[in-house]
Amino acid sequence: MKFSQLAWQQNESNYQAIIQQSFNQELMNGVLARDKFAYYIEQDSFYLQHFARVLAHIAARLDNSHDILQFLDFAKGAVVAEQQVVHEHFRQQMNLKISGQISSASLGYTSYLHFCSHNQAVEVAIAAVLPCFWIYYQLGCHIQQSSAANNSYQLWIDNYAGEDFARGVNAAIEICDRYYAQASSTVQQQMLVAFATSARWEYYFWEDAYHLRKFNF
Repeated sequence: MKFSQLAWQQNESNYQAIIQQSFNQELMNGVLARDKFAYYIEQDSFYLQHFARVLAHIAARLDNSHDILQFLDFAKGAVVAEQQVVHEHFRQQMNLKISGQISSASLGYTSYLHFCSHNQAVEVAIAAVLPCFWIYYQLGCHIQQSSAANNSYQLWIDNYAGEDFARGVNAAIEICDRYYAQASSTVQQQMLVAFATSARWEYYFWEDAYHLRKFNF
């Protein structure tokens, strides 16, 4: 069985829990409170800055020139397409306020990805970043099908359900499947654990945004 098939099968219940989260249900219905979305955007901006660095570091560890360029392209997309386009649109349109806080999930998730990219086999690092691509795409498609008319958050929805994002997701899945097929059984198991851990962090990321939770230093 391919890595993608096995990983998704093992994490289906977590994905269903993400769909049912209050944040995503209210976003789908266009009734999510602005302060909660603003906090999410702030946390996502912090996350994407670190995510881009993780992707670039993975690229530096790879030997296949095609995969190197693909991961560099992923890193560019995290900064340009998501931060400079989607985030900036909502900051200006909604005049979103910045709290200056960081959530526990933001700190924990990014720390975990940095750990994987620096201290684990590169195959494990690749598996750890895949949920960010894949879960967002699946969620975007799910929400798009039932999105309320004149939804204030439609650009966010359409971005993650769009064809451009889908191409990146499919490329990330293909790479992960390929590296899994070539890995030892030990590394294969570590890849599955990394995917599951990141998928769980995705759940907590939205939970913290909805409840405006912050990390207390």
